[in-house]
Amino acid sequence: MLTAQTWVVMLKNNIVLKILQKEFVGYSHSLSPYFLVLSHFVTTYLPYLIWLIIAFFILWIICLSVKLYLFWKESNKPTQIFEVSPPTSTEQSSFTTAQLFTSVHGLLRQRSWILRLFDVSKSYAFEIVSTKDKGIRYILRVSVDDAQIIKKNLIAYLPGIQVKEADDYLKNGTHGHVIDIRLAKHFVFPLKKQDNLEEYDPIAYVTGAMTKLSENEMVAVQMVVSPINRGTTRVIGRLRGLFLGDKDVLSELQVASPFGIWIVTLGREGPVLPIMSLKTKLPDSTYRDIIETQIKQKTDQQLFTASLRLLTVSNSYSNRSTIEKGFLAALSPFTNAGYQSLKARRYIRIKAINDLLFWLYQHRLLNIVGNPILSTSELSDLYHFPYTSTTKTENLSKLHSKELPAPLSLKQKTECDLYFAKNIYGGTETKIGLTEDERR
Repeated sequence: MLTAQTWVVMLKNNIVLKILQKEFVGYSHSLSPYFLVLSHFVTTYLPYLIWLIIAFFILWIICLSVKLYLFWKESNKPTQIFEVSPPTSTEQSSFTTAQLFTSVHGLLRQRSWILRLFDVSKSYAFEIVSTKDKGIRYILRVSVDDAQIIKKNLIAYLPGIQVKEADDYLKNGTHGHVIDIRLAKHFVFPLKKQDNLEEYDPIAYVTGAMTKLSENEMVAVQMVVSPINRGTTRVIGRLRGLFLGDKDVLSELQVASPFGIWIVTLGREGPVLPIMSLKTKLPDSTYRDIIETQIKQKTDQQLFTASLRLLTVSNSYSNRSTIEKGFLAALSPFTNAGYQSLKARRYIRIKAINDLLFWLYQHRLLNIVGNPILSTSELSDLYHFPYTSTTKTENLSKLHSKELPAPLSLKQKTECDLYFAKNIYGGTETKIGLTEDERR
């Protein structure tokens, strides 16, 4: 065995090391003038650099504080809760529902200049709630400023629908277990398209998992949606540039986002693509072309930042576990060829984490980080009324007497001598009566 002294002698006599040592000394002598200039520059301007860094840090703190204040102010604005009851027959196509969410996206994009400057977005909550006594109900929570616009859009989307004001179903003291749902892969990979509702409607499995409840049990699915932020918009813009440059898109999506960016931006910046890209596209393949076409179709739509959650209120752990397993299984039809699916986010099982998730659910807020990015078509597949010709949903709250608008002639009557009825459509009441001349 070689001793330490032998190793030292061998290293001293190593020709390669001697050559490297001479080269290093030579480079050191040649670069010494530059080192002197750099040292003088640092010595002279170091105080200014320190003050510049401090100024940027203070500015970052101020911007972050203003952004948090605007977010808090926006979250505490007055809200309106609607309960939406569909008629007995609902056969709206997925395309029609996607157009409804497109109009919702356009409404959410309308913000004041200060909110646009600090990239603070509004949000709406779309929920499906099930209890034993009230059945399955569709609930919306929107801001008071936009409530009437949303109501008109819903009536235009499905004539005969009933949209009425309701109280919050989360009573004081209500507490349950919350599951947070995430996308399994990069958000640009789409979920499976559900555009053949006349043969198969996946919402039947979702609502089916919310039936057969006991007393004091409740199951609710929540989707909090908001327009994507500037960081995600830049990612989409770069992907479109890759498509235009005929570069390999799938290879670009293999690099995960640095965790530090999530921390610095409080999760507001989207997944980051690598700086370097392939100069040429990989050899063509049918499967690759199909995936890239689906990616392009998703990114060409209006996109939402969404938080998808399941709330289960039950005194029985076995019942709660059964409901949650059934709901996760109901999301399986949205799996797209193994490269995109919806999965439950795994957390450490401690009470504080569930309390935080329930607080976010109760206040209809987006998660801090890791929110799925969904397109209008994906949202319409996840949240729509059951297609009644193929789906018979148990305990769904429906409107059995269809509302019809009053004719214009009744609305134009200014004063009647006798009123004997009234028409209510879309929350507007029109009295029906006879004038004095009509009574004669």
